[in-house]
Amino acid sequence: PSLPILLLTYKNHALDEFLKDALKFLGLNAIARIGGGSKEEKLDACNLKELKKSAPKSKVVQSELNLIYEEKDHIQSELDSLQELRDSSVLTFFDVLVAIDDNQLTSLYIKAKYSKRLEEGMVTKKINKSKFVDENFVKDNVD
Repeated sequence: PSLPILLLTYKNHALDEFLKDALKFLGLNAIARIGGGSKEEKLDACNLKELKKSAPKSKVVQSELNLIYEEKDHIQSELDSLQELRDSSVLTFFDVLVAIDDNQLTSLYIKAKYSKRLEEGMVTKKINKSKFVDENFVKDNVD
């Protein structure tokens, strides 16, 4: 009977030598090398990572993978932005505006002691194309 063989070696080189000899009587499709560190180009096609890449995927699985990759990229982009912000020594007002939601922004404007216009209910400023303080909200909430 044909049974799978699991071969563990202490050194990658020893595994590569064994697999190179095994290729002489086994086909590439009969060998799966797990792990990195191989310096043999002949064995690249046998690497498990390469085998996973070339394995056919259903449309549903591929669609889910694409969504996951898109989400990962979006999260990575946000993390990169936060990293840049953390690494900079200056936090600008614009940085704060980007990070807070509309309710926080409104609260910031209402409680700002330096803003005469708020107390008079004359503010309708658009900031960053989406964040603004609603004049009616200010009239209703400013003491």
